[in-house]
Amino acid sequence: MTGTARPRATVNLLLTAATDAGLPYQAGASLGTGPIIVDIRQIGLSPDALLQVSVGDFWPWVCPGYRGVLDSRGQAQAAIKIPNYAALVGTRFHPAFVTLDAQAPSGIRSISTTATRIVTT
Repeated sequence: MTGTARPRATVNLLLTAATDAGLPYQAGASLGTGPIIVDIRQIGLSPDALLQVSVGDFWPWVCPGYRGVLDSRGQAQAAIKIPNYAALVGTRFHPAFVTLDAQAPSGIRSISTTATRIVTT
């Protein structure tokens, strides 16, 4: 994750899942203590308290590049746009991602751990 998490800023994510080259991925993020919603059409998989796998939809204008296919190195890039709200200063920012595999019993190949940054001024 690069970039400063602050209102009206963009935080860039480098997604790396070296063993998952060529598989589709989805990234998500939350601000505050709510769950990270990742829309992968699966229900009931939560590796930690911050990542929620859901049938909900994520907002592509907040997280451009949040869906795609990992390249031959198992990497992709996404960007999270922090909304321009001063009230977000001091809250936690948590991005995470999953890779999808139709051959896996759950349809999921891997789920990242969440990274955390504090939104600053």
